[in-house]
This record gives sequence, structure tokens and C-alpha cells, in this order.
Amino acid sequence: MTILRCLFLFMVIAQATHADRVERRGTADPVFGHIMLINDAGVKIRDDRDNIYVIPWDRVRDIDQKIPDPRLPQFLELADDLWRARSRVERLDTELAESILERLFYQYQGRSNETALVVAEGLLRCRLAHGRYAAAVIPALEMIRHRRAGFSTNSYTMLPLLYDEKTSLCPLLSPMWAPSRSVDKLADDLARYDSHGDEVVADLARVYRIAALAHRVNDEAIDWPEFPKREHPGVSLLIDCVRCLSDKPSERRAARHRLERRITDAAQDWIEAWSRFGVGLAYLLESGVGQQQRGMVNLLHLPAHYDSRQPYLAGLALAIVSERLGEMGDDVAADSLRNELLKFYPEHPVLHRSEGRPLISVVNIHEEEIS
Repeated sequence: MTILRCLFLFMVIAQATHADRVERRGTADPVFGHIMLINDAGVKIRDDRDNIYVIPWDRVRDIDQKIPDPRLPQFLELADDLWRARSRVERLDTELAESILERLFYQYQGRSNETALVVAEGLLRCRLAHGRYAAAVIPALEMIRHRRAGFSTNSYTMLPLLYDEKTSLCPLLSPMWAPSRSVDKLADDLARYDSHGDEVVADLARVYRIAALAHRVNDEAIDWPEFPKREHPGVSLLIDCVRCLSDKPSERRAARHRLERRITDAAQDWIEAWSRFGVGLAYLLESGVGQQQRGMVNLLHLPAHYDSRQPYLAGLALAIVSERLGEMGDDVAADSLRNELLKFYPEHPVLHRSEGRPLISVVNIHEEEIS
């Protein structure tokens, strides 16, 4: 080894010894340099080549700082908790991850950074995995808000995507639920939701709230919010799905026709699944036998073709058709479909709902007639 080579290595080691150091999770090398900022977003550090890194907390293993930040112990505890929760979600061990992510979500809701995205998406994945679809809506809106703001993450990349960029929606989170107290709570929570200036996310939240009010257990009189006027593919898809429950036949038909066109033109299977579900509901709320049959055929398309890709909607479709067949006096067919529901979706939330309000019914969503 030449003298110059030895001198170079000595200088590198000396520099590293006197520099701040951020040790990262996984196989990534440590980053040496000057820590510019430590906050709830993570660590911002500039290396000796003036490259700037912003490392989210789930990727930080340890920090060695020349002048330690007094908050460092708390941030490293946060980093350890978030790494543990995120890793568990990636291993599909959502049971143990959810309590950590739920606690962190209350801390990070409304923030705008990659760490907040990791928290929101992690909690969303947990709640979807546990069949808590209504409770998943606000974490989904936060994930959508971060994605639309340009934040991304290397976390969860080995898992199925939960964000569709064209529609700004989560494909697993349709605005259709069985009436339940959790849906009532969602309606209250969405009334207080703050999109922090993202008008599209605000519109999505408003339509989800209208959907929650339409599926609520509480039957007390309410003031219905108006649908947003914004032309946006995700907002309009949500609106059409919800309008299929309108007590106005003209409004249901208009929404149904638009969804039928979506079925024909759908480039993504989840849009076809949502559209078929809405079309099925709209037909099922008509009075003619032929219309009822069309509704049931469209609904049963979901368990036949989307049983694993849209499990909540597929199970709900079975429950709705079973309920309707029972109302029509065909108990044998109704029991057969309910047995299918028990067999293929034994943990489906609709099986544990309290009796009372029918699974679907028309609602006076608002008084404005569609032009």
C-alpha cells in the first residue's frame, strides 16, 4: 500500500470519526456528515460531498451526533417502534403492528412527510387486513394526501399497491358498507377531517361521509352535505356509487348508466368491481322482477370473479342477495348463499352486525336533482 493510499484512508477515518453518523436499517451503508435537522420527519444529513439525505424514522437504526440533540432518545425510541411495526406489516403480522401504528397515527395525522406516509399506509394495511373497512377510510385519506403531495417510500413495496394514481383512490376501499356503529363513527370522524389544503382529498372525504351517512345505523334526521362539483375521476366514481342508493329513481338510473359505461370501458378490474356492485344495488332497488334479477346477477359477479381481489365487496354482495332472496320467500336459495358466505368469508364483518336495518335501502341523500 502506498503512502498516499495510507494517508487517504487515514483522512477518511479521521473525518468519519469527527462526523455525525446515521446508521440505517437493512443493508444500507451508514451516512457520515453533518446532521442539519432532526424532527418528526426523520433525520436530514449532508455528507462530505454535499449530498443531502432525508432518512425517515423507520429506516434509522442509530445516530451518533457530535453535539447530541436532547430529543434524540425519544426519536430513537420512535424509530425502533416504527421499524418494528413496519417490518411486521411487511411480514403480514398485522395483529401486533396495529396497536403501535394506531398510537403513532394520532401523532402524525396532519403532518406532511415520508414518516407520516409510512405510519398512515401501515395502519391502513392493518385495518384492511382485519376487515375494519370503515375504520380504514381516514388512514387511506391520509395516505392519499401524502401520495398526491409527492411523498413516496421504499416501505411496503413488496406488498400489493394500495394507491391508484389516476383516481387518487384506494382500490380496496369502496364507499359501500353494511350498516354498523363503526360506519356511524366514520361519519362523525369525517365531519372533522382536515385535508390540509388538498381540495381533491377534501372532496373524497365529503363523498365518503355521504356514503357513511347513507349506511348509518342511526336513523335520526340529518342535514345531508351536497356532493362536490369538482370534475375528478376518483370523486365522480365515488359519487356514482353512492347515488345508486338515492330514493330518486331518475338519480339512480343516471348513476347506473354511468357505471355501466365504466364496466365497458374499465381498464382496471377494481373499477369494474365497484361499478358492478353499484349497478347491482341500483337495479335491486327497482320494483320489477326482471330488474331485481339483473341486480342479483351483477352483485353475484363479484364473488364469482373478484372473491380474492375484492373480498369485502364479494362477501357483502353474497349477504345482500341472500337477504333479498329471503324477502322474496326463496329461503332455500337464501340459505345456500349465506352458507357460501360463511364458508368463504368466515371473518366478514357483515356476519357480526346487529340485526335491524336492511343491508340496502334507498336514502334521501339530498334534494338537488341531477340535470
